[in-house]
Amino acid sequence: MPYNLTYKHVQIFLQIVETHNITAAANALYLTQPAVTKQIKSLESEVGKKLFYFDGKTTQLTVDGEKFLPYARDIQRSFN
Repeated sequence: MPYNLTYKHVQIFLQIVETHNITAAANALYLTQPAVTKQIKSLESEVGKKLFYFDGKTTQLTVDGEKFLPYARDIQRSFN
């Protein structure tokens, strides 16, 4: 089943993986925190899986997020 992902979805996903924090990812991407949250919800809706869980201050990958990570990195590499 093909997904309707955008490069922005992948970019935001990988930035959150790197920073473990939505606010830090938003700042690094010059976006607002609500905009990042909206994009992640859109991405999760598109793939039909919860990719992150939030434990207070940090954001961690779920098992499905760990499975999605190599694909996101492949997409990023293809754009670079």
